[in-house]
Amino acid sequence: MRTVRVGIIGMGNIGRHHAEYLRAGKVPRCELTAVCSTTPGKLEKYLPLKIYGNGEELIRSGAVDAVLIATPHYQHTSLGIAALENGLHVMVEKPISAHKADAERLIAAHKKNKRKKLVFAGMFQLRAEPRYLKSGT
Repeated sequence: MRTVRVGIIGMGNIGRHHAEYLRAGKVPRCELTAVCSTTPGKLEKYLPLKIYGNGEELIRSGAVDAVLIATPHYQHTSLGIAALENGLHVMVEKPISAHKADAERLIAAHKKNKRKKLVFAGMFQLRAEPRYLKSGT
């Protein structure tokens, strides 16, 4: 199975959290290849990865197979739809959209592109961290 090239859009606290475990190789078959932030100073430490100042630019770049959207909530819908329409797998931080109607538009965009077998998922940051898992004891 091939490696999936991942790009993160939004390098605030949550985007940085995702970047750390991806750069550490903690997700098999995933390689962080690009990051995006509208704040240029947040990107310098990620060189030599490809860096972008605009999410749409990263989506259209051809540098990634999947995006992880960790921007402010109101941007989730438009970025998610753009990524799906460009044939990218999408993981969106919670909530997937700020409003129910927008969430429905995003889900519809995934269904419209289902023949491309694109993965679309919502992420609840830190929910998969070992410190939050219930112990079997």
